[in-house]
Amino acid sequence: MGINPIRTPTIDFDNAFSSQVDQVVQYQEACFALKTALVNAGWTVKSSSNGTVATASDNWASSADIVFSSTGTNPRSWVILAAPAAFIAAGASALEILLDCNNASADTTPQQMQTILADTAYPTTGLSVNAPPANAGNVTTANTSGDDIIPWASVVAGRWTSWYTSRGDVMFGVKPEGVLSWRHFWILTSNEDGNGGGQGGHRWMFWSMSSTSADVTTGANMTTSANWRAFDPTGATDTAPEASSASWNIGSWTNGLNYQGVSLTLPIDLYADVATSGRYYGNLVDIYAVPTSLPNAELDTTENEQTYRRICMGDIMHYVPRTELPFA
Repeated sequence: MGINPIRTPTIDFDNAFSSQVDQVVQYQEACFALKTALVNAGWTVKSSSNGTVATASDNWASSADIVFSSTGTNPRSWVILAAPAAFIAAGASALEILLDCNNASADTTPQQMQTILADTAYPTTGLSVNAPPANAGNVTTANTSGDDIIPWASVVAGRWTSWYTSRGDVMFGVKPEGVLSWRHFWILTSNEDGNGGGQGGHRWMFWSMSSTSADVTTGANMTTSANWRAFDPTGATDTAPEASSASWNIGSWTNGLNYQGVSLTLPIDLYADVATSGRYYGNLVDIYAVPTSLPNAELDTTENEQTYRRICMGDIMHYVPRTELPFA
């Protein structure tokens, strides 16, 4: 019998960029789609810049409001959103996210959109179109291995998919058209007692990874702590979770299947392996680990009639809408 999602997702599945020959358009649409997923998940826009105005309101009305530039005095788009209460239910006081269109160079093939999380509200006055405001609290560092929301260095045909839940969880993936692997993947999720489990406050986890030419959701990338961002239970320290699953230790099964022709789909556990604030974050809900030799696009055959079924992409399985498959 198949496994239904623990948290019912809304999935905006396998969308082609409106231009497959203009990377600026692709970048604008990807950034706007991620912001839209966050808003639909219950995150509230606190302030933003569209490169022309910066105010304590939502200035990202469409993808045309996305302007990118390098660090300095050139105007660029950014947006700050506050987490819904359900997302930070496990003992944390606040959480805000900054999406910053801080591309390394102002060219025709933009890639970078930085994600920063903070445990204190960002200022909503004295805002600038040239840079987002500074946060006086604890903030994560940019994940330079995963901030290329458009993962290819020169334009190719591409597609994006977003997932969100009503409690604030969001995932976002970008892949080349005709390729069954994620080249950019972005996960922001949190746990609470009885729903993911874990211990302590700030029980949220952020992971992102980008590559121009390879699967990013591999077991090796998922277990690399440098790709994760989080806070300790008080929010006082920026710590990086580590991920683990027994499935990722299996690499020799033919096509990822055991002697009975069955794969092994197991939960992914997250923990902080540090001396003074070590803890268990709980499971990565609705994302499962599989043996590293299981081919991409393999489906769980026990879920043929479900609304959502799990598909292998890299070394994980996540849910997709059954009636909208396959990926293009």
